[in-house]
Amino acid sequence: MRTLLAIVISATIFWSAYWAIGAQRTKAETNAWLVDKNNSGVDIQVEDVSLWGFPNRFDVTLTPISIEVMDWGFAWRAAFLQILRLSYEKDHSVFVFPEYHHLKIAENEVEITSDQMRASSVFLKEKAHRIVLEAKDLHLRGTNFDVRFENAQLALLLGTDQNKLRLTLLSGNTASFGGPQRLSLSAEFASDQLLIDQDLTIFDVRSLRFYNISLQLEEKIMFQTSDTLGFADLFAEPVLLQAMQSVKMK
Repeated sequence: MRTLLAIVISATIFWSAYWAIGAQRTKAETNAWLVDKNNSGVDIQVEDVSLWGFPNRFDVTLTPISIEVMDWGFAWRAAFLQILRLSYEKDHSVFVFPEYHHLKIAENEVEITSDQMRASSVFLKEKAHRIVLEAKDLHLRGTNFDVRFENAQLALLLGTDQNKLRLTLLSGNTASFGGPQRLSLSAEFASDQLLIDQDLTIFDVRSLRFYNISLQLEEKIMFQTSDTLGFADLFAEPVLLQAMQSVKMK
């Protein structure tokens, strides 16, 4: 009995020390990342960096946070951003967003609200980076639009020779004819930057070039082209805007 108790106590002490060292390293790496980004022209302002999650996770909370890159016309601010990771899984992180945050791209400002928004970031063995952003009861409000969806998912696959995007929007308008509708946009895209190396996918969206674009409403293909479109051109495509209006929640 004493031997078993000694083993349990020793294991507890060992794991506590392991977690404490890992937590200290994680917090130091977070602070170093903030300094590095600010030195590279990305203005990230954070008032507090806290870390919790004992015994199995390293959960970092940045409170509040704002990210701005003047050259890109990009700005994002929120009350907090949480980065969750299992202590033994360095290549997989989950990002938790608040119910409300504000985004600016070029001249477009968007207020974003949702019941739940999370993003999963996984670095795969085949030298690829997979990011999946999901939101429930998503409400986007800008100067020229005001749309709301029951569910939204944005999936990105970043690789050394190919990048793919898939955006899926689901309406919650069950009273409409045919019930809820699903809108899917898929495309490949390229950039002068090697996007797989971009942490938190902070890159200039204006530099992205989309091709092999397909827009589908339920089973019907609404738009399809192999031509190359820029970010602003793609998301200003009249067919896409009309389709988004048709599936938004009433």
